[in-house]
Amino acid sequence: METLGTYLRARREQLNLSQAAMARLIGTYQPEISEWESDAKVPQFGTIKRIAKALDVQPATIMKRLA
Repeated sequence: METLGTYLRARREQLNLSQAAMARLIGTYQPEISEWESDAKVPQFGTIKRIAKALDVQPATIMKRLA
């Protein structure tokens, strides 16, 4: 199974979003997106909901990659 970071990066790229553009959509900073995509950090639950909305997926799609 792919990691959360790998999934976030692939989905973001499918939508042709830069890290900076995604950060603006969810109300955070680009370095934080980079940390998530490199699996150095895990987003908080409330942030996962915003990420899911920006990536046009259900929060559960993201949550299952945390297990």
